[in-house]
Amino acid sequence: MSDDAIRAVLVDLARVTFGTPTGFQSVLESEVTARGEDPDSVRAWVVAHGGRLKDVPPHRSQTAGEPRWQVVETPSDVRYLIPSAALEVAEP
Repeated sequence: MSDDAIRAVLVDLARVTFGTPTGFQSVLESEVTARGEDPDSVRAWVVAHGGRLKDVPPHRSQTAGEPRWQVVETPSDVRYLIPSAALEVAEP
């Protein structure tokens, strides 16, 4: 993937979530792979542009549902932490 193509994917998926450091945006690797993109290329791009990878551990939670409480399991994932400036396209 080209540099601009990776940036475009990350710009589309990036958001600030709880725990994201100031000046950074985050993207889950599972969202990148769900789009059919190459996670190895995206990981390399993130690191090359001053970002870092953070493992998101699996967790269990309970939700109210039919007929009683249900246990919801969220699998582990990798979160890309990307400097906001790296997602900006330089003006020509």
